[in-house]
Order: sequence, then C-alpha cells, then structure tokens
Amino acid sequence: MDSLLFPAEAEARAWAALTHAYGSAADVPDSLRALAGDDDEEAADALSELYGSILHQGSVYSATAHAVPFLARIAAAGIRAADVIALLGGIAENGADGGGSDEAAARRAVTAELPLLLASLDDEDSAVRQAAAWAAAMTGEAGTAYGPLRDRFTVETDPQVLAELLGGLVHLDPGRAAALAAGAVGPGGPAEVRVAAVMACVDAGADWEPGHHDALLALLPADPHVAGRMDLDRTEPLQYVVSALLLRDTPAGRDGAYALLAAALRRGEPGVLAEAVRASESAVQISRSAPERLAGPLCDAVRRDPSITPEVLSLLRLLGAHAAPAAPVLAELAARDDAQADQALATLVVVDAERAVPFLAGDLARRPRALDAACGGLFGSPRVPCDPGLLAAGARPAGRARRARRSGALPLRGPAGVLGRRRVLRPARGAGRARGVPAADDEGAGRGLRPRGPGRGRRGPAPGGPLGATGGKTRRGQGAVRTHR
Repeated sequence: MDSLLFPAEAEARAWAALTHAYGSAADVPDSLRALAGDDDEEAADALSELYGSILHQGSVYSATAHAVPFLARIAAAGIRAADVIALLGGIAENGADGGGSDEAAARRAVTAELPLLLASLDDEDSAVRQAAAWAAAMTGEAGTAYGPLRDRFTVETDPQVLAELLGGLVHLDPGRAAALAAGAVGPGGPAEVRVAAVMACVDAGADWEPGHHDALLALLPADPHVAGRMDLDRTEPLQYVVSALLLRDTPAGRDGAYALLAAALRRGEPGVLAEAVRASESAVQISRSAPERLAGPLCDAVRRDPSITPEVLSLLRLLGAHAAPAAPVLAELAARDDAQADQALATLVVVDAERAVPFLAGDLARRPRALDAACGGLFGSPRVPCDPGLLAAGARPAGRARRARRSGALPLRGPAGVLGRRRVLRPARGAGRARGVPAADDEGAGRGLRPRGPGRGRRGPAPGGPLGATGGKTRRGQGAVRTHR
C-alpha cells in the first residue's frame, strides 16, 4: 500500500490489543494493505476477510471503528471505492447512536467520514454513487445528509441510484420524504424507482391506497427490480409490504395486505405466484386471520389452474382445513405415481384427513412424507381417523417396510418406527376433522413465530464470489455471511 494511504500510524496502532470476531485484530493492517493493493484476487480475499472479522454477521467490534479511517482513505483514493464505501455503510448500519459501546464508536467513525460519502454522490461511477447514498443514510445524520441526497435525487438518472437515494431519504426523515415517495409511485418512472417508492410510502407510514395496490401489482414479479439494491431488508417487495401492513395491526392494514395477496395469488403466473406464496407464508406467521383470508383466493387459483398446485403445496399445508376446497385437486395429484404424489398426499392429510385415508392405505411404504404427516411428525398426535383399510395396511408384514427403507422409499427416522408401533392406527382425537394449523380465531395461533417482515428475514450473502458481485442478494464485495441483528 502507498505510504500516503497507510502511514506509519497505522502500523504503530496497537491492533493486537483490539479485537474482532476471531480475537486479536493484529491481522487487520495486512487486510487493509491487500485491499488497497494491485492484486485483484488478494483484494477480494481481503474484503471478504474484513467483512468476516470487523463486520461479522452484522456485529462490530473494538477494531471496527479503528479501521474506518483507513477504509475511507482507500475509497477517497478511488481504489475499489464502491466496495469499500459499501463496507463503511454496513458498519454504520450496524452501529448505534450514543454511548460508549463498540457499536456507537463504529457509527461515529463512519459519520466522521460523511464529507467523503457526500462528495461521492457526484462520482462518475454509478456504483459509487449508489453505495455512497446508502452509506450516508445509514449514519442517520439527517441534518447533514438529507439535503445533499435530496439534491442528488433531482439530477440523478440511474434507476438503481435513484431507488437507493429515495430509500435513504425516507430512512433519514420519513416525514419530509413522504411526498417525494408518493410522487414516484405512479406509472411512467423506472420500475426500480416505483418499487422503491411503494416501500418508501409504507415506511413513511402513509395510508395504503388503491394507487399503491395497483402499482405494486403491475410491477410483479418485483424481486428483479430490487436485485441490485444495497438494502438487504427489502429484497422481496411483496413480502415486505404485506408484512409491514399486517404489523400495523389495524383493520385497514389487514384489508390492504390480504387484497394484495388475493390479487397476486389469482394471477397464477409463475414468477408472481412464487412471490405471492412466500408473502402468504409470512402472513400466516404474523396474523391469525391469514388462513381464513387466504384460503379463498388460493383455492380459486388451484381449481382454475391445477397445474400450479405443486408450487403452492407448502402454503396449502399451512392453511390446513381452510384449504379444504382444494382437496379434490390434491387427491388427483396424490393418486398419481410420481415424485409429487407423496407431497400432495402429505398436504391432503392436513387439509382433509378423511379424504387422505384411502390413499394412505393403498401404499404406506411409498408415502413416507404423507405417513409422517398422518402421524403428526415425531412428537405430534395422529391426524387421521381410524379406518379398516388403514388398519389392514398397518398390519401387513413389517418386512415390506424394511425393504422400502432399504430401497430408500422410507427415511430412516419417523415413519418406519411409526409403522412398528402402529401409532397411525390409533383413532385420532376429533376423528374426521383435519388437524392443520390453528383456525383464525384460535387463541395463541402464530405465537412464537418470527415474522419475515420489516427487520426480519435478512438474507445473508453467499460466501465467495468475485469482488463487486452482488448475486442478487449480496452487497458489493461482501464475501462473509451477514445477517440482520
């Protein structure tokens, strides 16, 4: 590293007395030197090392704040500036305001570099401008950063940078930025900006209006429009918006969320359906009314186009008995002789246990998932009613089950043992009634589950990869797994 970037003071600093995720921070100077060096492969490794040590899975340490000034010098010299500024933004994001903690020291250190970050908003490289917009917002310094970000928004032309600027402005000052976000929702603008604007309106606390509903539906599938964002909390817009509306815990919020999901589920297009299923699964975790509210549109979609059923089996299972209208389609899938038949039957057990019994009795050994569901898993209670055909199937020689297990048709756990104990043959409590997820009005339904809403479900980036690659869910240059705290 050039002596101007890495002067004697860095070497003289007592790094060994500081700590990072793996103990002594004595190796930090070497990582900084490699990051600023000419070898791209070594620089990529160094950046990954720094993400794994001074910003490990969203945690900062005593060495983190001490590394910030040297990272800033590297970025100011134009050396891998976008990647280094993104690292500074991550440090600020996971810091804290006030106090004497490592988190507070880390954020103060990045805040001290705001002149660099704000100057980088005018860089000719759009990746640098995007990283700078996000990093400046993460300092939380609205008084200093809001004006420059707002000025840049007026003249910026790159959609990704515009989206990052808008998100940053709402993060800094939701009240001031609300009108700007509302004005960017309508048709005519870049999809990246419109999706960011819808989420920004939700973040700003705006009432959910038909214009928001129509805009987000028109932009589905929306995940590709945020694939390049620095903000890892908002990489699934439909899920994010639905969770945010439900977490408002108001009738209007619930109505808006379920209307959005119903429309998305009924679309039935592969990309849209995948996003709608994930958002619906989050809704089931958050709201007790979700199974009842979602069953109608989902079952309508399945009956209209049975070919989508394999893609929604997990959601149907979560809805339990509320999804009974889809049982005939599930039965048709369960009757097939293919890989999906077992999964369809496992879902049918939860949705309509009585309808599932004949299929179970027909071939227990080749339906391990369905058998496991019928038994309630390893620790649950049987879901299916007692039935003569099922009794006869369970009484068949155990050798068949052993042969099936040897052939791989049965897993080594659960079902084989259940067959031996004949547990499935005991009458289920409340025989004839499916035992799925709790009904919408069951007390305590959904408790203990962590919603994948705002602030939840952060995707950690995949290890490795080239310097600067995002991979859709990875911040520039980030090589270590990073999770939301």
